[in-house]
Amino acid sequence: MDSVAPKNRSRRIVARVAAALGSLLAILLLLAAVIDANWLRGPLERRASAATGRVVRIAGPMHLHLFSFTPALSLAGLSISDPPSAPSGELLSLPRGSIAIRLLPLFIGRLVVERIELDQPVLNLWMDAAGRDNWDLHANAQQPASGRSANLPVIHQLVVNDGHLDFHDAKRRLNFAGQINAANRSAARASGDFELKGDGQINGKPFSLEVHGDSLLGVTADRPYRFASDLRAAGTQLSLQGSITRPFDLNDFQAHLTAAGPDLADLYYLTGLPFVNTARYSLSGNVQRHGSQIRIDSLDGRLGDTDLHGSLEVDLGGKLPLLVANLDSRRLDLSDLLPAFGGPARNGGGVGAPAPEKIAGSQAAPAGLLPDAKLDVARLRSANARVHYRADDIKANRLRLAHFDFQLRLEDGVLRLQPFVFTLPEGRVRGELVIDAHSDVPHSRADVRVQDVRLREFASAGSANPPFEGELQARAQLAGSGDSVHAVAANADGRVTIVLPGGAMRKSLAELSGIDVLHGLGLLLTKNSEETGIRCGVAAFDVRDGTMGVQKLVLDTDPVKITGRGSIDLGPETWDIELRGAPKHPSLLRLRTPITITGPLGKPTVGVDKVALIKQLAVSGALAAATPIAALIAFVDPGLSKNANCSALLEAAAPAAQGAPATSPKVPLAAAP
Repeated sequence: MDSVAPKNRSRRIVARVAAALGSLLAILLLLAAVIDANWLRGPLERRASAATGRVVRIAGPMHLHLFSFTPALSLAGLSISDPPSAPSGELLSLPRGSIAIRLLPLFIGRLVVERIELDQPVLNLWMDAAGRDNWDLHANAQQPASGRSANLPVIHQLVVNDGHLDFHDAKRRLNFAGQINAANRSAARASGDFELKGDGQINGKPFSLEVHGDSLLGVTADRPYRFASDLRAAGTQLSLQGSITRPFDLNDFQAHLTAAGPDLADLYYLTGLPFVNTARYSLSGNVQRHGSQIRIDSLDGRLGDTDLHGSLEVDLGGKLPLLVANLDSRRLDLSDLLPAFGGPARNGGGVGAPAPEKIAGSQAAPAGLLPDAKLDVARLRSANARVHYRADDIKANRLRLAHFDFQLRLEDGVLRLQPFVFTLPEGRVRGELVIDAHSDVPHSRADVRVQDVRLREFASAGSANPPFEGELQARAQLAGSGDSVHAVAANADGRVTIVLPGGAMRKSLAELSGIDVLHGLGLLLTKNSEETGIRCGVAAFDVRDGTMGVQKLVLDTDPVKITGRGSIDLGPETWDIELRGAPKHPSLLRLRTPITITGPLGKPTVGVDKVALIKQLAVSGALAAATPIAALIAFVDPGLSKNANCSALLEAAAPAAQGAPATSPKVPLAAAP
C-alpha cells in the first residue's frame, strides 16, 4: 500500500505538468494566430540594440511561423550599425533572411538551428591602426576578445545567396572583398556546400582566398565538420585542411598546415606574429586549437638551404599574443640568417624559384658592410615570444662552425638574445643582445666575447698558408640607438679589445695587399717556414659616437714591435689606420716606411706612406694611448694578464706608461688612463 501512494503522487505531478505545458502551448498558439509578428519589431529592435550597443533596425515586414516543431522567423531590411565611436556605417545589412530552430532541444537547454537562409547579405568588417574593430559586440567585457568563446550553435542547413564580405585591417594593411555562397547539397557530395571566394590586398600586394566546407546536411554536435582553405599572396601560399571538432565551436579545431613563400616575416600581415626576416621558406605541420591555445606540432621544412624542425605554441588569451617555440636544424646555412639582421636574402635552391615580390617589401642590399634595413618597432610591440633554437652543423663561407644555439625572449617591446653561442672546432663566440623598442627609435646594446678561436678558422677556403696563426681572444661591448644595424653603429659608444697571446705572421700577409708589408714593417722571416713569431698582440678601441679610436694597438714579434694609431669610422664605414715597426736589435736600425690602411671598411686599401718616414725610434712608442695594457686585456679575460707570451709586453709597457706623452692629435678619440 505504501508503495502505491508514491506512484500515484508521481502520476499526478506528471499530469499536472503536462496540463500546464499544454495550456501554455495552447495560449501561445492562440496568440500566434491573432498577433501580427510586426508588433514585435519595436521590442526586438530595442532589446537587440541594448544587448549589442549598436543601432539595430528591421525596416521590412516580419513573419513568425509557430505551428511547427521547427518554429521560424523571417524578416526583411535588417541592419546593424557600426560602434557609436566609429564613423557612420553598417556592420551588417540583410535585405531578406530567415531562421528556423528545433523546438524540442530547447527543453534540455540546447539551441539547434534547423535552417538559416540569407539573401544578399553584406558584412563590412574593419580594424583600425589602434586595434579597435567593429565586430566585437562585447567591447565592455573584461575578457580579451581573442580569448572569448566562438562556440556557435549547430546549423543543419545554411543557404547564402550572393553574400558579400568586405574586410579592412589598417594595422596589417589588409583589404579583402569576397563572395559567399552556400547551398544545400547531398551530404555525400565531396566538394561540400559552403564556399567563400574572394581577393584583396595585403600591404599593397594582391592575394586570393578560397574556403570550402562539407555539406551541413546531417551535421551533429558530436561529428567533426571538415573544411579546407587556401590563401595565395605575392608568392606566399598558406593552406589548411582539417576539421572543427564540435560544429560549430571555432575555438576547437585541428588541421594540417602547409606554408611557403619568399620571407617568413610576410606572415605578420596574416597572423599578427612578428616572425624574423628569412630566406625563402617551405613549412608544414599539424595545427590544433583549444580555446585560446594554438599549437603546431611536427613542424618540418626549410628556410633557404636550412632544414627546420620543432614545435610552436601561440597563446591568444593575454593582452598580447605569446609565441613559444622550440626549434632545431640538423644543418644551418649561415647565409640564411642574414635577412634577420638586415642582410640580403639568398634564395635556397631546394625550395623553388624566388617570388618576384614580397608582401613586406624587402630592402635593397646595402651599399656598405653594415645593413641599413629598417627595424619595424611596431611589430616588436605586437606580441611576446620565447624561442629556443639549436643547429648541430653549420655551413659558412669561411668559418667552420660546429654548433649554434640561442635563447630569444620578446616581452613588452624588449627583445633579448641571452645568450647566443657559436661553437667552433676550437673556441667559441658567445654574446648577448638587447633591443629596447619602447620608443620609436629603438636602443640596442650588445656584449660579445670571442674565446680561444684559432685564426686559421678565418682563412680562405683552400688556403694552406693563412697570413696569421694564433689563438684569438676578444670582447666588444657596444650600445647605440637606431632602427638599423648601420644606424646603431653610426652613434655607438663602448669599447672593443682584441688580444692575440702568441702566434705567427707569415709571408702570405704581403700577398693580401700587393705590397711588401713585411719589409715595410721591418719584419724578419725564418728561412724554413717564412714566418715571424708573435709574442703578444693587443688592439683596443674606445668607441664614441660611432668612431672607433685606437686606444692601444701593439703587436710584439720576435724582431720588431709594431704599433699603430688612427680610427675606424662606422658611420661612413672607413679605415684610417697607420702601422709602424720599431726594430729591437742594432742590426735592424734601418728604419722602415709606415703602412697605411684606408678606404671602405669592407674593402680597405693597404699602402705605403712615402712622405712621412720614421725619424726616430721613440715615435713608435708614442703612437698609442697610455692606458695600461694589463687593464685592456683584463676587459677580455682577467687571466690574460698572467699569460706568459704577453708578460714581456706588459713589463715593457709599464715604465713607458708612466711618462708616455699624450696621444697624437691624429687619433680622434684618445681614452683616458
